Amino acid sequence: MVTPRPRPRHVPALVVAAVLATLAALVPATASHAAVAPNGTYSNWTWPATSTGYYNFDERLTIIGHSPGTHYFWAHQMHFVGGDGGYLGLQVGSYPNNTKIALFSLWSANGAEGANCGPFLEGSPGYTCRIDPFNWVTGRTYRLRVWAYGEDALGEWWGAWVQDTTTGVDSYVGKIRVPTSWSWLYPWSVSWTEYFGTQPETCNKLPWAKAQFDFPTANAGTVQIASHTHTIGSGDCPKYSRIYEVPGADVQEMGRAPGR
Repeated sequence: MVTPRPRPRHVPALVVAAVLATLAALVPATASHAAVAPNGTYSNWTWPATSTGYYNFDERLTIIGHSPGTHYFWAHQMHFVGGDGGYLGLQVGSYPNNTKIALFSLWSANGAEGANCGPFLEGSPGYTCRIDPFNWVTGRTYRLRVWAYGEDALGEWWGAWVQDTTTGVDSYVGKIRVPTSWSWLYPWSVSWTEYFGTQPETCNKLPWAKAQFDFPTANAGTVQIASHTHTIGSGDCPKYSRIYEVPGADVQEMGRAPGR
């Protein structure tokens, strides 16, 4: 099997049905005066080999800071053995309510259940669930959890939760069903930062954001990653996107912090 790679993250998600417009994943991005495209940041996690995959991934995310009024997305993206992929993460400035949210989406899925779930189209169709608003707090660590949730005749359900590790509150995002032909989570995943607001006129006008992604775990914390790499994506502003390692984590930063 070919190792999966991150899908392009510059195209906004579009909702299939008008009645589900509030579930659109990203803000429409490009204005007519836009001049530069920011470079995304990616931490690539490789897991011990497995033929069947993993029934759970946990990723701890701390959003250290961001510019006021901006539009950023921080997420852990996974893939399925024999299937497609998706992501779970946190946004600020989400469309259409300009709120902080938690967002869980899987491409090529065939159903979803939850208070705020429905179909979406982002390159290819799938299903998405969100908590809107989800008023996460800068500087706190949130555990992003995806877990196999049980099967029915049409496939296997996967649930998503976001836990505030300061308060201990574990918030259920929703569950999404994938086809019966898919197995569990592929032994590779990627954590990334994406700016999805209007493209800046110059690189030095890119809003700032900084977050820490701890090394993720699988199968209820019993499996650690085998290795990891980090890369800067394509774009016009590579000097304005940085990744550096701290013990047990990668820190991703885009733009320039205030005063720098």
